[in-house]
Amino acid sequence: MSKVAYVSFIQPVNAETVNNLLKICNGAVSTEYSQLHLLISSQGGGMEVGFALYNQLLALPVDLITYNIGSVNSVANIIFLAGKKRISSPSSTFLLHQTFWSIPNQTELRHAQINEISESLLAEDSRLKSTILSRTTMDSGELGRFILKGTTLNAGEAKSHGIVHAIEEFQIPSGVELIQV
Repeated sequence: MSKVAYVSFIQPVNAETVNNLLKICNGAVSTEYSQLHLLISSQGGGMEVGFALYNQLLALPVDLITYNIGSVNSVANIIFLAGKKRISSPSSTFLLHQTFWSIPNQTELRHAQINEISESLLAEDSRLKSTILSRTTMDSGELGRFILKGTTLNAGEAKSHGIVHAIEEFQIPSGVELIQV
């Protein structure tokens, strides 16, 4: 009999929440779960930790099914795209936008630092776009417009662009393990 777990991630994407989720996922692998259902609603957060989570989720030796159960924003889209099967609740949304850099008040920057930040943002935008293009049916021009404008897609629009495979009312089967991050 295959072991199945449902893991709920209703969190921002940061080092602490990503590490907590990875501990749960790694524990599921070591206890021989064959399928993980990752329930996501996230405002997004750090690109570095978001991509680290995405890459580790892809490497898990389990069937990973991801669900948008609310809003999947910013880098949380990348995490959602790690699913072999991706499902959205009918009322869920997906926000795509450019990367940004938060600079604390009263921060002084040298010209070289401004260039470094600019190059870093361009690299992150490129990594974001290439990952989304590789996992969806969007073309690069369309994705570029969505990201530049800052676009929120509903579940139907997300399905028509290959972000989700199915739109379904979310149900947790009785008797399964449900873990909250």
